Amino acid sequence: MTILRNTIKALLAAPLAFGIPVGVTLAAPAYTVTDLGTLGGTYSNGAALNEAGQIVGHSHLLTNTPLHAFLWQEGVGLEDLGTLGGSHALASGINNFGQIVGHSQITGDTAKRGFIWKAGALQVLPTLGGNESRALAINDNGAVTGAAKNLGDSAEHAFVWQASTGNTIDLGPLNSNSQGSDINFNGQVVGYVQDASGTHAALWTPPYSAGPTNLGTLGGSYSEANAVNIAGQVTGVASILGDSQFRGFIWQAGQGMVDLGSLTPNSTDTAGIDINANGDVVGYSTTTGGAAKRAIIRKNGTPLADLNGLILPNSGWVLSEARAINDAGQITGIGTLTKIDAPNNLNRVEYHAFLLSPDRIKPTITCPSNISTPGTQPIGIGTAVALDNLDTAPFISNNRPSTFPNGSTTVVWTAVDANDNAASCNQLVTIGVTPTPVVVPPPVVTPPVVVPPPVVTPPVVVPPPVVTPPVVVPPPVVTPPVVVPPPVVTPPVVVPPPVVTPPVVVPPPVVTPPVVVPPPVVTPPVVVPPPVVTPPVVVPPPVVTPPVVVPPPVVTPPVVV
Repeated sequence: MTILRNTIKALLAAPLAFGIPVGVTLAAPAYTVTDLGTLGGTYSNGAALNEAGQIVGHSHLLTNTPLHAFLWQEGVGLEDLGTLGGSHALASGINNFGQIVGHSQITGDTAKRGFIWKAGALQVLPTLGGNESRALAINDNGAVTGAAKNLGDSAEHAFVWQASTGNTIDLGPLNSNSQGSDINFNGQVVGYVQDASGTHAALWTPPYSAGPTNLGTLGGSYSEANAVNIAGQVTGVASILGDSQFRGFIWQAGQGMVDLGSLTPNSTDTAGIDINANGDVVGYSTTTGGAAKRAIIRKNGTPLADLNGLILPNSGWVLSEARAINDAGQITGIGTLTKIDAPNNLNRVEYHAFLLSPDRIKPTITCPSNISTPGTQPIGIGTAVALDNLDTAPFISNNRPSTFPNGSTTVVWTAVDANDNAASCNQLVTIGVTPTPVVVPPPVVTPPVVVPPPVVTPPVVVPPPVVTPPVVVPPPVVTPPVVVPPPVVTPPVVVPPPVVTPPVVVPPPVVTPPVVVPPPVVTPPVVVPPPVVTPPVVVPPPVVTPPVVVPPPVVTPPVVV
């Protein structure tokens, strides 16, 4: 018996092999399909999405060898989240704050470890003492669940890692293997416990001290829980009596496990993979004999349906698995996409992640013309015409009365497409009232506008450019050397002899003392400073003026009277 819980772990080695389903004819299209692309290879898979429509999963790179975790956002596309140093990484869950969890091989590919991605970086999550772990889901409180090896790697247990404290809680139980596959806002964890009695779907409730609750099976020996919503409703997969088939289920307290059914009575495998707050379940179901997988949805209160019948035909898509659904009804998963390779004249089939968006576009409706009769009932009032982006035949109705009263009646026409988008228009039916003729005034004749001839602007004559003659620079003026004339020689000053005044005989005689002549003033030689070299000025040596020789004064002897 194939244990379905190995699906995720097997993706580290190779992508799932999906069959191509045969054509289906179901309801009118209700979803548009978006191809999420790849990280360069030919394979990608959408694993989870939040209420903002952000999607996480994994994809092959260009060489189709390594698998890397990705984040997809509308208008941005795929972002490679990298690895913890190893070759492969998978992203498994995302909350409404954009925090992502998954697992990756470490450097050397010797083991795989759970991680949380936030603020653009991968953070390794602790194990339960062993060498390996994987993180599968995260709630809006930042609590993470998954599975991790215990000390000695003898067992693998479900855990809860709390971001607020950094603590890791071992959900046990002892002597078993277990896994936490999903965690809701209230901290309820669902997954499975595998022990000597088999593998059974399990539910853990905070504070987790009471151990897991066994959710039972659909009559067989195997069950596994994959998701839980805010109301505590659980979906997963379980075997029926005799373990001959696997069926998706929905479980809730007080009701137990309910079979979701299958696409055909002979479908070998059907699984519920995710459930939203509305109780809508998505997953897959196989065709007769398990030949191929088809993505399915079981809306609350309606039968299970093939999603391939809810998209436009001939789109190139075959939807194989629906892996997640948010409360807005958006769905992600994996399918095959046929691409035309015109240069090589062949069709290439690739496995790509997809996004299904519920049709929210209203039809367009055009009402028939208004009707007016002089008093009799109209034979007919015409038919409205409606067009829709997906539904080729929207349902059209009106509220006309069986008999129109005299006067005017407004008939409302309504068109509703397959996804309950509605549009309406109004038609006026008038009975027994002669409509007032509409006087149309004669049209106003607008005289023709006389456009004056264009003003011809004469060409602008540009004078030839003024040629500036070259500037003639005169040769430099050579300043001749400055000739300093010889200094003027002042001739010696001749002091005339003093005039001798004859003595005046005055009784008694006055003796005139001799006149003392001060020594002559000697003029010092004139020192000429060195000339400024323009070129250098040659200055002749200065002429030294000799000192003026003053003869001694003539002494007039006294006159003896």
